[in-house]
Amino acid sequence: MNKTKMIFWLIILSVLTLLFYQNQNFFLSPQHLRINLLFKTFQTPELPSTLFFLSFFLLGFLIAYSSGLYAKYKHKQAVKSLNLKISSQNEALLKLETENKSLKEAISIKNKEESVSQISKEQPDAPDLKNESS
Repeated sequence: MNKTKMIFWLIILSVLTLLFYQNQNFFLSPQHLRINLLFKTFQTPELPSTLFFLSFFLLGFLIAYSSGLYAKYKHKQAVKSLNLKISSQNEALLKLETENKSLKEAISIKNKEESVSQISKEQPDAPDLKNESS
């Protein structure tokens, strides 16, 4: 995968280098930008076109990065709230499991007591051995 990425970026870099080399006259020619706002006109000094391309590329990159940061912040908050919800649900689950265990123990003790009392009722009284030996 790393070799594939490296080859991909080398191809992209080669195409951009070829594009720049074949259009050097355009990219290195000095140009200026003019903005007319009806009440005032702004004009930049003459600069190479390459500088304009790079500055607008970096501006777009920074805008995309900042919007990505906002989305990342929102996702981080969502993950924190979901983790808190998971931990509270785990605590509730643990509480219910211990309650269930104690109820099962109480039921098993009650069943044992009922079975012992039922067994003692079903068996006739044992004869008294002391009375028979005399």
